[in-house]
Amino acid sequence: MLQRAGNRGPTAAPQNLYQTADIDEFGRDDCWVAMAVATDEQWVELRTALGSPDWAMDPELSTMAGRREQHDLIDKHLAAWCRTRSGDDIVGCLWGAGVPVAKVMQPHRQTQLPQLAHRRFFENVDHPVNGRAPHSTLPVRFSRGPARFHARHAPLLGEHNRELLSELGLTHAEIDELEALGVIGRTPAGR
Repeated sequence: MLQRAGNRGPTAAPQNLYQTADIDEFGRDDCWVAMAVATDEQWVELRTALGSPDWAMDPELSTMAGRREQHDLIDKHLAAWCRTRSGDDIVGCLWGAGVPVAKVMQPHRQTQLPQLAHRRFFENVDHPVNGRAPHSTLPVRFSRGPARFHARHAPLLGEHNRELLSELGLTHAEIDELEALGVIGRTPAGR
């Protein structure tokens, strides 16, 4: 039977997101690192990087099966260890030891990734209300595909009312009446 696993996957233990001591650019306590220990060798490197604490030296944790059984306990200790350190400190300590770890990137930061910029993953789209903004495209490029994926901005509220309702057979007078009754319009109700 399938069950939710949160940030845990079938091929690594521990595997999760752990909160750091950092404060984000909005002043929130919302910075994280992702970690996924996929091999017994990585586990040895992790516990060594942590300073070989007693809890991590339990022989039952030396195998993937044992770590999966004790995942909650491991998460509790890793969460406490990460919570007092910056993301840069955590990554510097663990990545250098061979442990797969990275700072979690907030979605609004994706446009700053050089690899995505090089692959033209984001296209700037002009919008009459919100201005120019980057929009994601597809993670692949087709040799004979379109040069741009976003032909225009998302429609504004009610922008195509007349066009669509006319296609459905309503007359201009009927559409005007719907507008007058507030059934359709270009501004949210109550404004």
